[in-house]
Formats: sequence, C-alpha cells, structure tokens
Amino acid sequence: ELLRMTFAPQGVSGKPVYINNCYLGLHGPIEVMSQEGLAAYRDGAEHCYGKLGRDYPQEDAWLRHCLDDLEIERVDAFNILYEDGWACNERDSTRDTRPPCFSHQVSFHPYKTEDTYFHCYRQAASLKWAL
Repeated sequence: ELLRMTFAPQGVSGKPVYINNCYLGLHGPIEVMSQEGLAAYRDGAEHCYGKLGRDYPQEDAWLRHCLDDLEIERVDAFNILYEDGWACNERDSTRDTRPPCFSHQVSFHPYKTEDTYFHCYRQAASLKWAL
C-alpha cells in the first residue's frame, strides 16, 4: 500500500513505466514496474536477449539496460529501498534506536536469515499504512 501511495501523485497509472530505485541504476532487491511496463518487457525481451545476450553479469543491470532500450519510461525513486551498507544506501528516517523497518522505505535489504527477514516484515506490517 505504501508503494501505491508513493507513486499515485506521479500519474504513472496506465503507462509503461519502471521504478529506478538507486542513483546508480535499478537495484535488484526490489524491482517495480507497471502492468503496462511488464507487458512491454514481455513483448520486447527477445530484442533485449539479442542485443544484450543472456550471460550478463548482473540481472538487475541487464534488466535496466533492457527497459531503457525498450524505451519504457523510468521513474526515479531513490527512497523506496533501505540497504544497510550497500551501494544505494538511502538511510532510514528514524533517528533513534528503532530498527530501519520502522522507516518510510517499502523494501529493506539485506536480511540474510528467515528470522531477521520476518522480524523486519512484522515490524513494517504493523505500521498504519500496511495492508
């Protein structure tokens, strides 16, 4: 729900778009595109395989190049992904000792165990905008 509320004012409904979640380019922990964007990707994927190949070193970089080559509109939103110590660090909005799962981001990375992932999930789901 928070993701929907984030993009409603931007008027992306009904258009082929994808969300660029990092100033360095699309980053894999969360990849978001409109239904129309997904349909355009589906229809153009073979073009991308022909141009970019199938053995690209990083899936998220391949997808970004493909979506751009297909001229699917990019919407920059560098504040939806929280990463602790990774390339696209968008720091959480809390300034106290609460974990980042209480911040405004819609995706939190990395959580390498089921326990830490579900702990964060329960915290985020308890917020007022959660479904």
